[in-house]
Amino acid sequence: MPVDLDTALRVAADDPIAGNADHALMLYLLQHEGADPKKVNFAILGTNIMESVRLGQVDAAMVQEPALSLIVGAGGGDLFNAMDLQQATRMLGGAYEFMGVAVRTEERDRRMAEMKKLAEALRKGLADTRTISPDEIIAALPKALLAGSDLAQLKEIIVRYRTSLYPESVTIDIQSAERVLKAQEVANIIKPGQVDLGKLLDTAALGG
Repeated sequence: MPVDLDTALRVAADDPIAGNADHALMLYLLQHEGADPKKVNFAILGTNIMESVRLGQVDAAMVQEPALSLIVGAGGGDLFNAMDLQQATRMLGGAYEFMGVAVRTEERDRRMAEMKKLAEALRKGLADTRTISPDEIIAALPKALLAGSDLAQLKEIIVRYRTSLYPESVTIDIQSAERVLKAQEVANIIKPGQVDLGKLLDTAALGG
């Protein structure tokens, strides 16, 4: 993500809370490229960020699909696509995975068998997501979710990203978690050394 240090960028954020996941990742990317975050003005906008980009109200924005495809299709640029594993590897060193399955400490032992079944179900779901046809995936979605959608474009998006977004196995990627932790530290959400991933991450349900 090359950044012109002489130009103050206006970057849109879809959450009014500074320090959310998008904001933390943006600060991490700026540090990665040697850019000064003080030269970036973050704009707090609503959910329809794509229109702000189209109208030139912001210089860049973090968007998801299908907004990204629509913007690029209309002549816009793609600075960095974290949904593409090759780009994520180039910019971040690998995937940036900040989601997972959590359990209360006091319930951990009692529900271990249940969690192992959940992990196996997730594994089967990941395999299906990577291999079954886009038509089958779309057919399984609620009709209300598809209202007004361009189904041909949706199929293209599924094919483009599913091997990047959905891993082949259910596991905890320690290095990805470390990247998220570093981004949280860069954004001053947590202090260095405040979180011990060795204690936070539990692989027992995964056979680890």
